Amino acid sequence: MHGYVASQMGLPKSDPFSIMASTPIEDRTTGVSCTGTFMLRFRRIFWLLLVVALMAGCTSSAADTNDLQGPQSDRLLIWHTWTDEDAVILAQMLDAYRELNPGVDVISVAVPKSAFVARYADSNAAGFGPDLILSNASIIYQLAERDLIRDLMPLQLDLSNFLSNAVQMVSDGTHLYALPFAGHTNVLYYNRDLVESAPETIPELLQRVKDGDTVAQNPGFIESYWGIGAYDGGIADSQRRLVFGQGGFTNWLDFLRTARALPGFILNDDPQELQQAFIDGEATYYIGDSDELTTLRAAMGEDSIGVALLPFGPNGGSPRPFLGLDALAFNPVSSADEMRRAYDLAQFLTGSQNQLFLARADLGRVPLNTRIRLTPGLPANTLTVASQSRSSEAVSYVNRGIWEDLQAGALGFFDSYRQAIQGIITPSDMVERALANFAEAYDVYPPPNEAGDLCPAETGTLTIWHSLDGAPAKTFEDMVSEFNTACPGNAISTVYVAPDEIYDRFAAEARRGAGPDVLFESSRWLGKLAEEELILDLSETINPDFLQQFLPEAVQSMRFAGRLYGIPESLNTVALFYNPTMISDPPNDLHAMMLTVDADRRAALPVSFFYGYWGMDPFGGFDFDSYSGEVLKADGLAAWLETLRTYDAQPGVDLYFERAAAEDAFAAGEAAYLVSGPWSLDRLQQDLGEDQLRVVPLPNGPLQAGSPMLQVRGVMVNANASDSAAGLALAFGRFLSQRASQQQFMDAGGHVTASVIVDLSEHPNLESFREQAKVAAQVVETNKFVTMEQLGDQLYQAVLVDGADPVEAVQTFVEAVHEANEVP
Repeated sequence: MHGYVASQMGLPKSDPFSIMASTPIEDRTTGVSCTGTFMLRFRRIFWLLLVVALMAGCTSSAADTNDLQGPQSDRLLIWHTWTDEDAVILAQMLDAYRELNPGVDVISVAVPKSAFVARYADSNAAGFGPDLILSNASIIYQLAERDLIRDLMPLQLDLSNFLSNAVQMVSDGTHLYALPFAGHTNVLYYNRDLVESAPETIPELLQRVKDGDTVAQNPGFIESYWGIGAYDGGIADSQRRLVFGQGGFTNWLDFLRTARALPGFILNDDPQELQQAFIDGEATYYIGDSDELTTLRAAMGEDSIGVALLPFGPNGGSPRPFLGLDALAFNPVSSADEMRRAYDLAQFLTGSQNQLFLARADLGRVPLNTRIRLTPGLPANTLTVASQSRSSEAVSYVNRGIWEDLQAGALGFFDSYRQAIQGIITPSDMVERALANFAEAYDVYPPPNEAGDLCPAETGTLTIWHSLDGAPAKTFEDMVSEFNTACPGNAISTVYVAPDEIYDRFAAEARRGAGPDVLFESSRWLGKLAEEELILDLSETINPDFLQQFLPEAVQSMRFAGRLYGIPESLNTVALFYNPTMISDPPNDLHAMMLTVDADRRAALPVSFFYGYWGMDPFGGFDFDSYSGEVLKADGLAAWLETLRTYDAQPGVDLYFERAAAEDAFAAGEAAYLVSGPWSLDRLQQDLGEDQLRVVPLPNGPLQAGSPMLQVRGVMVNANASDSAAGLALAFGRFLSQRASQQQFMDAGGHVTASVIVDLSEHPNLESFREQAKVAAQVVETNKFVTMEQLGDQLYQAVLVDGADPVEAVQTFVEAVHEANEVP
């Protein structure tokens, strides 16, 4: 068999194993040089000392050792870290090898991971270490760094059969320290007794939690890393440049921070408690390592366990959990014969037949031999784990040193990650500190960010229509000039159009094949323009990596029918203004807030379908299909109208059908509370001064947080624009999203950036609006939605002015909406 292996692997005609056996090995920790031949003298007392080693705590099965006193034969010692059912499967593979090689006595010893490195080092120093080891990438790295395992690179092995990212975990390109054997990674477990299937996206997972399901997740960096990829983020790129400051990392931290406060999420650092919560049925879903499958199956039964891919992110980002690796490494002091036998066994274990056997064993571990065809005939769990492994992230051997440092507490990176989730520090603070710490400790930096890098490949001209006025308009013009300077040869011009005219004028021009190249406007127009195909679908031209810098809700607001039609720039939604000279600490609960309202501390509440939208989710929810025109749920609407009618009778509560009148009352100091948007900030700061003005998210209702309608200003491209103009438009959209550009907009006042890479800690009012946007409703304002909204305004009048019964009025409203939208 040895000759067969050598010929198959294309090894040199000379015996590489005999050459390597006499190669000097230097221990990096002691500097002592010795030869493999010298160390072989210790092998003479192997069997005597093996008994001592086993008594020290190693365990082996009777089947592995029952022939020790029999006839002398070639012996091969393998140490491994597998346990329970995994160890049983490994033993069956070894038995198969024994049957094929009756002259080789394979002795298998299980060693705990925690004791492996020390015990191996001691055994090797005494001369009776194993010939072959099977363990994880971390242990392989620790042994390699101490020169305690053999470098396989001189063998010139063909590694094309192994998964490439698995090879990178045990090789730095110059040295190869092990052969990949099996992989495992995080997956989404679900209880089949509670649900039929698992959610496919994070938004779907959130909705299921709102509906009563529960998720168990360890918030540690390693265990929750998968979500950074789902939000299109990462830690470092292929050139070892830091990329965790580009938005996806921050968005994931925000998600976990929000999830921590929701009743449907169990975020616990104790893996045993999380696992038990899933076993006991307390958690519907459990995000855990696939190698836990056998434990969960034994506790819950085969039929109760479902294994699914981790959910995709809001922009379709693939979850990227870390890849766990078990690999086979070789003792550097083995003789040529011992090395040959060990290599023969390794080839047997990593060969197609045993890799297929591993796949069929359904252990939650998958083969890393790329020749194995993952056909539907394999266990469904294995196929799921294999699929998840293909998108998992491998900690390469080159970066393993930094990784080991971080796990040991270096830079406080893992601790600060937890602190950001717990709300002790902000995600922005965590990112900024980490970037500085990595630069100082490891001399690694983010990729450079030059304005010129954003210039389009082809120069051209561009016309933009917008409805900005005042300081924001001046800032916008300045940025256009800066772009023209940074990208010479391009000429961008702008045209102001009044807010109440811009949609109708743009739509009319676009319908006749004309109009400006770009509309820099609100998403309130996007649905109607996309319906008529008057703006370009940007889904295939905008990279998700670019979108990671934006609030996911902002990106969603620029979509129509799942397709992307704009680049987000800023946010518009309503929140709660209050006067701190009247209210010291505004309650975050609506009922408690109303207890602070009286004739001297009034609440100015604008009421219309748009301004009142925030109150429906807290009282039962409202769901409208913007494409079919059907009202799917209206429980929260009726309950909210009844609540408003009750509050209207309370002294100090003023309902306004004219928004400007409500703002006037607050600006005059007559009201302590006001519901409005960032468009009111400039005027109120001028009239009241900053010391009499604060903004916080809207109060919660009895069921959930206040959820207003979200509208997003962004760059939309005319469907009639030329290719060069479209390219220039997208380049300008990227330019607007830069941190420096967004800072200029903020300085102009009343501007809430849609970018999460911009720190708003020094702008608390703007930060409150951005926080509000995270729980805002993302509606698609199609023509059917506009029809529904107009009828909704009439509904508010009917209940709050004419005194109609809320339940009956809502029923009439639903019927009218369905008739107007021709819903069957």
